[in-house]
Parts: sequence; structure tokens; C-alpha cells
Amino acid sequence: MEEYTIERGGAKATVCSRGAVVTSWVIPTAPPFNIIDGYRSRDEVEEGDGCRSAILAPWSNRIADARYTHADIEYDLGTDEDGRREALHGLVTEADFTVVDQSHSAISLATVIDADTYPHRVRIVVTYELGQRADSWILTTRIKGYNLGTGPTPMGLGWHPYICYDGPRDQAYVTLPARTTIRTDDSLIPLEGDLAFASLETYDPVTGLATIKPLENLDTAFSDLTATPGEEALVTATLHHGSGAKTTMVATAPASFTKASGIVHLFTGEVLENRPGESLAFEYCQFMTDAFNRAECRDQLEVGPGDTRSMTVSLIHTPSP
Repeated sequence: MEEYTIERGGAKATVCSRGAVVTSWVIPTAPPFNIIDGYRSRDEVEEGDGCRSAILAPWSNRIADARYTHADIEYDLGTDEDGRREALHGLVTEADFTVVDQSHSAISLATVIDADTYPHRVRIVVTYELGQRADSWILTTRIKGYNLGTGPTPMGLGWHPYICYDGPRDQAYVTLPARTTIRTDDSLIPLEGDLAFASLETYDPVTGLATIKPLENLDTAFSDLTATPGEEALVTATLHHGSGAKTTMVATAPASFTKASGIVHLFTGEVLENRPGESLAFEYCQFMTDAFNRAECRDQLEVGPGDTRSMTVSLIHTPSP
């Protein structure tokens, strides 16, 4: 397990080779502010509590009963250490990544998924890069999955950073262009078919935004997002801190946008073992939970042999005036 540092303009981020996770991102305000609530020790990395900054591949969140079928073959992902069958957050959260490229302000790490619980070998490459604007600091995460196999394989990517609150938590809120929330059962698996999707009452058609507050007891996915048009459609969501600072997430939208794809997931973390409720998991996922078992995701998930699936997420932090 190794740790690496990238820097730009006085900002510094640390990256751990186990899971290719960001463990901190400190910007040079007065006093310096650590935006990412990542693992704070080797023990925390090995415990994996909260999947802090986890790279989610080749699926995000859960798979119902830890089973799915692809190309008429059923795959059993087994039982977790705690006895549950939820197949949480893919196959690379505990993988060892190797550095394949590094500069002063960027780093790329890679690993290969080669498991009997997944149809084909896949190479996952994660790149982190620091950036800066006149009034903002930027951390960009790029994830690419390369299908190394001889046939198509399902693949959906996601990223699971926790953002530290700047100022009082009870004054923080999130705005995002979501019109729908995803309804789940007690195991946090989305309900079947259209029952999974419910209109989001706080969506304002005038502004095109929904406001999520208070940030308490949430483990909720939001979908049916409006993306900005352009060469590469983007989804934007913003955490408004109690101090007046803002952390904005800008993510690439899928080529074909549906209620089941392009998901912002908010988790307030009161159930965590370490630092419960002290930060917000501000996640972006290409597909909804249990996508491998949902008919509306099947075609979009497929990545052909030799093909690639990519996702880019930037966190843009603007300190309080």
C-alpha cells in the first residue's frame, strides 16, 4: 500500500494505491481546508468503512441478492464479511493499483479485474488532476474501463467522494437539476419497473433545480437530471456550505440519458463507524443501483470487446467570499 502526492498552486492531494482512492485534498486558504474526508490512516483504508472516495467499477452501489445474469450465465458475487449479500460498489475497492503515469499535478493508476464473478477481463485506469481558477480549486477524476475480453460485458462507473462541511452542517444544502428520486426497499434496492421512480417535490421548473435540505439521514439517489448541451453534455450539482463556500460537482452525462442513468447519490453517513455524519458522500454514478438486473439498463451497460467506457467528474471548490 503506497501513498502519492500531487500539487498545484499550493493545493495538495494524496492518493492511496489501495483502491486508487483520494485520501485528502487540501487547499491553501487561511486556514488550509481539507475538502475530502478520506481515510486518515492505513487501518482505515484496510477497514474500508464508508467506501471513502471509492472508485466504483464495474458497477456502483448494490446488486440485489449479489446475483445477476449476463449472456444467459448467472453470476453469484457471494456473501460479504458481515453476512449480507449486497455486492457493494463493484470489484476494485480493495484492489491494488499501480502507477502508470505521474506529473507534478496529476497521477494515473491502473488495475485489472480478472474475476470468475465477472464476464470478461477489464482494465480500470483512474486519473486525478489538480486545477485552479481565479477563485476556485479543482480536482478532476477520470475513470476508464477497457474491455480486454472477447465478448461484450456490462459496465457502469461511479465515484464516491466525501466532502467535508465548511461551516455548520445544519446550514448546508444541495441544489441539483433532478426531477426524480429513486425509491428503494429496506435493502436499498430500487423497486421494480416504474415504481422505482417518484417525482421530486422540491424540483422547481423555473430554475430547473431541486433543493435538498436538511442534509440528514439521506442515502438517496436522484435521477432524471437535466444536462447542459454541448460537445460533451454535463451534469452539475452543488453543495452550498454553511460558510458560504460552494463545492460543485460537474460530471459527464451518458450518451443516452434516462431516469436509470446519470445518477447523483447523497449519503449523509450517520451510520458510519468513523466520523459519522461529519461529511457528505457526493456521488456520481453512470447507472442506478442494481443496474445489472434492470431491463432498462441492459443495452446501455454493454461494452464491446476492445471498447472503452469513460467517466469524468470534477469537484470545483469556491471558498466563501
